[in-house]
Amino acid sequence: MHKVRTQKTHNPPQRGEEHQHRKNTSMNTNTTSQPKPEVIRFVTNQPISLILRSQGTSVESRFSHSEQFFYKLDDNRCMYVHPIVHNKLKEQGAQIGDTVTICKRELKPGNAASIIWDAQIDHKAHEADLHKPQAGVQLLERTPSLDEMPDAPERKPPTRLEFALRTALEAAKGAEEYSKSIGRPVMFDKDDIRLMAQTLVINAYRDGRAA
Repeated sequence: MHKVRTQKTHNPPQRGEEHQHRKNTSMNTNTTSQPKPEVIRFVTNQPISLILRSQGTSVESRFSHSEQFFYKLDDNRCMYVHPIVHNKLKEQGAQIGDTVTICKRELKPGNAASIIWDAQIDHKAHEADLHKPQAGVQLLERTPSLDEMPDAPERKPPTRLEFALRTALEAAKGAEEYSKSIGRPVMFDKDDIRLMAQTLVINAYRDGRAA
């Protein structure tokens, strides 16, 4: 007698199951593609400068169950700080984007009761950021139109210099956007805009004389 072999059939997942499987796969992929932020560990008597990326949020410590404050930082980092640190930053008016310096000071080595927290806004770093060259796109976006200002005076035809400055800003904006799209970003600062505008004025003056 010959034995009859039975072939096992594979039942494809139903539409709902397939959708759930894809959803779970997508969630797993997203989880693995986003690394967890690095938690800053404060070493005694070693100040560290950090850039704030969020306001402090009150959370409960998993270890002591006491209150602490969570901050997002630059470079995919974060920190959990004592309420004293949070209050000092708040009193100084710390905002997102500010550079702050925090230090866990131990006045008596080996004595945890002598620990104090220092927290200061780094004003020098803030001033340095203000003096960094601004992109032409940012200059154009931050330049208000006279027509949009309250009680704007009656508009006169733009002067040759005003027209040259607007043209230079538009050119810088277009060049920066194009450079980003091809993976070779460039930035124009205020001096670049000024030189471009001066060149346009000089060329227009020469063209006028030649005519």
